[in-house]
Amino acid sequence: MNSKLLCFWLFVAAGLLAFIVFYQIPAHKRLPPECRILPQLKSQEVTAIQITLKGQEPIHIERTNGTWRIIKPEALAQSAKVEKLLTVLAQLRPAAHIRDNEVKNPFGIDQEFGFADPAVTMIMEGKDRTRLAIGAKTAPGNQIFLQVVGEQDGTFIVDADLLKLIPREANDWRETKFVNIKELAIERIGVTNAGRAFVLQREPTIQLWRLAVAGGNDWWRAYNSRIEEALQGLDRLEARRFVSDDPKADLEAMGLQNPELQVGLGQGTNIALVLQFGKSPTNDPQQVYARRSDQAAIVTVAAELVAPWRDSIDNFRDPHLLVPTGPVAEIEVHGEDDFAVKHQTNDTWQVVPKSGASFQADAELVKKMLADLSNLQVVGLERLNVTDPDMPKYGLATPRRSYTVRSAISGNEPTTNQIVIGEVNFGTNVFARRADERSVYTIKVADLDRLPVASWQLRALRLWTFTQNDVQGATIELEGKKRQITRKGPYEWTLSLGSQGAIEPIRVEETVRGLVEASATSWIGRGESNPARFGISEASLAVTLQLKNGTNISIQFGKEAPSANPYAALTLEGQTWILEFPFPVFRDIFNYLRPG
Repeated sequence: MNSKLLCFWLFVAAGLLAFIVFYQIPAHKRLPPECRILPQLKSQEVTAIQITLKGQEPIHIERTNGTWRIIKPEALAQSAKVEKLLTVLAQLRPAAHIRDNEVKNPFGIDQEFGFADPAVTMIMEGKDRTRLAIGAKTAPGNQIFLQVVGEQDGTFIVDADLLKLIPREANDWRETKFVNIKELAIERIGVTNAGRAFVLQREPTIQLWRLAVAGGNDWWRAYNSRIEEALQGLDRLEARRFVSDDPKADLEAMGLQNPELQVGLGQGTNIALVLQFGKSPTNDPQQVYARRSDQAAIVTVAAELVAPWRDSIDNFRDPHLLVPTGPVAEIEVHGEDDFAVKHQTNDTWQVVPKSGASFQADAELVKKMLADLSNLQVVGLERLNVTDPDMPKYGLATPRRSYTVRSAISGNEPTTNQIVIGEVNFGTNVFARRADERSVYTIKVADLDRLPVASWQLRALRLWTFTQNDVQGATIELEGKKRQITRKGPYEWTLSLGSQGAIEPIRVEETVRGLVEASATSWIGRGESNPARFGISEASLAVTLQLKNGTNISIQFGKEAPSANPYAALTLEGQTWILEFPFPVFRDIFNYLRPG
């Protein structure tokens, strides 16, 4: 047969096939949309699936106790992908149905449909047995031929998107999640890193981690946030590549014979699962070889998510000296004087000195103190285990300062039934230790200086509690000059008899308002006997407010503090207090009230 004749017959065959596919089938046998191909299929009843792609070994998966597993290689399957395929098949509707007696096939139409050697054969076992064969694609390529073997007459045409749900190999359906941390309820972690081993144990009552050298009896506080972050990294590990399922694989080449890193996970005192990590593939340093102790599979995972566990034991120690947890009910301080700061039921704080009257604390100052205590970090570990005879060496036998934080037991009033949630002591040369540890640390001087050492430092910053309407006049003195002004009413101020110059009532009103409502930026000292060192003398600018109840309130200003605010002095409870005064208010007093 010459080439022209062969081309002619091929053209005729193609034309006939196109006629069948594009005209006879779609036009003659389109089915209503509610018709399902497998109405009897119930995905929850399927217990096993076998999928065979042309020219490949079958893929077997089985459902056991509600979990899908791949038989070979033996591995957990991604149940979501299996269930999605079953759901789509149970709802599958055809675009057209070709019955066997309605199609004449003189040119081998069955061969053209692709069922002589199907692209995919699928068997689903359960209450019933269902076998599907998927043949060739239709000429446009967006649909495929499908048969229900032994149960349906003819061939269906369905959307080719069905092929996207069918695995090309077993690993396509294999579970890629390396370990599910959330399901393990981990209480104990054993880490072996480059021959060094340590243990992390979660305290069941407070749910915080402790740290110890493997085999040791000395436990330290662990860095909880870092541990939880590292655990989250393990939980995010995905198998990027399935390397081998051979139990006799070359572990040495992958750094898994004597793993560079092992992380054991368990409950109580037992380690139930060990994760092993080795080298990086030579062509991909972003990944490392990994395997689980309960599986033969070797995979690669992201190196960056494993990296935190390669740190030394020191990086798992908590650098914070005190980490308050839960609502704080009381802070006890031993320093320049002994006092406690107690939380009140109206969400305020009260300073209770060991001797002397109690007074209201400034809520923001207490908040800052707690923040400074929480942020207090060690610079270094001076000595790991210090016995009592060695404590004087660090000034810790009788600490110069100590801070004890207590929390209220849930359900009780904030100042009763308290438990200690942290205590830190400070000795000489910024040595520090926690009361529940034998280690001595060093800290920064600046960090220690931020903490209040005396009760008066926490006094409420608001200077006075009276209002603008309580003021009937003011006396201002500077360098031997004096001015007296009288308030007749809102924005009505006049110079008293004997005072000279001019005043602006509106500016005077607003300036006095600022003084009445002023708050110290910080307290500097109490009971000061030498105010001159703050630039305060008889010649300094001073303001005395005369109140309608006959009380006189005075404040005297000094030199500029390092903060650029002026120092000031006033009398409270019969003592001279030194403070830093807000500069904007001082500026207005100087500009609008001082004698000319």
